[in-house]
Amino acid sequence: MNTLTTAWLAELLVLTYRGSKQHSMDRPITGLALPAEYASSFILYGALSLIPDGPGARVAGLFGWGIVLATVLNLWDPSTIGATSPTVKQTAQQTAQTPGKVA
Repeated sequence: MNTLTTAWLAELLVLTYRGSKQHSMDRPITGLALPAEYASSFILYGALSLIPDGPGARVAGLFGWGIVLATVLNLWDPSTIGATSPTVKQTAQQTAQTPGKVA
């Protein structure tokens, strides 16, 4: 097994362990990781596996282990890939009611 494959298997173990320990209302299936988390790891590590052998494969393996470390330290959540919902902050002007016209 190369370093990228072992990093991917470690990522799957981390996702499974994390999913089994989290009990919240956001998770529809209690005790299992979300399928989106597994799918994102398949896509990400699959894309890294397309890098040809040589020095590029070593960099891809290092990057893969960096992702595992970021997941363990909660710096990256695989289920948030593609979730780009902008947060709108309301200012005092937006929340103030404008007086209506009195006829």
